[in-house]
Amino acid sequence: MTKARFTSEVSIKNGKIRRSTPIGLEHATHEQRVAIDRIKPMMNAWLRSRIESRTLHPDSDVLVSSKYIETSSGLTIEFKVQSVVQT
Repeated sequence: MTKARFTSEVSIKNGKIRRSTPIGLEHATHEQRVAIDRIKPMMNAWLRSRIESRTLHPDSDVLVSSKYIETSSGLTIEFKVQSVVQT
């Protein structure tokens, strides 16, 4: 079973994701880092859908919490916007 939880700082300018940086990975195992690399494109797609549906401002800095749990019975991925600051 692989579990990874992390928060990313995401900078959005003109409706495009300009920067997406995971925070606090100093103690992440190799397995957790691989999970984070796998989840990042999915998180970006999720954010783009929020921008397109106009539930997220096209010029903002966002903190996104991500949870990744992979077991023999399946994969659970959860994203949550923690805060948004319009720039």
